[in-house]
Amino acid sequence: MSAASVSPVDIATFVVKARSAYIASAKHIIDKVQLASSGLLKPLTCLQPGNRTKTSSADYIAKLCDALPLSIRSDQVKDEWKLMQLEQEEAEIGVSDGVRIEKYWKHFMTLKGPDGGPKYPSVSMVIKACLSLSHGNADVE
Repeated sequence: MSAASVSPVDIATFVVKARSAYIASAKHIIDKVQLASSGLLKPLTCLQPGNRTKTSSADYIAKLCDALPLSIRSDQVKDEWKLMQLEQEEAEIGVSDGVRIEKYWKHFMTLKGPDGGPKYPSVSMVIKACLSLSHGNADVE
């Protein structure tokens, strides 16, 4: 059968059936992926460097804290996050530069408080746990 002998109706039918198959496949994947079904994909957006200062990001980091098996109170994480939102970024890790996410967050994790300890210890634990999710689920290379 040549391409010239296929009718436009057959082509349209094929496209509709193929689209339906792709939609069904995507819905199945979304239903089966734990992060998607647990509602954690949206809160993970607070870890994007450009979203750190958005007002919704404080609620998102608290939701992530509650969802992860960490022994940290979410209100403590939320308070630290709000303080961190006031923190200025250094020029070399600016959001517009397309800096790697681990380099961006390392800057905030290495900041020291007045006592010489980590400035944002609770937030750092949540961020490290979230960033390790993808590596923990990756295939062995």
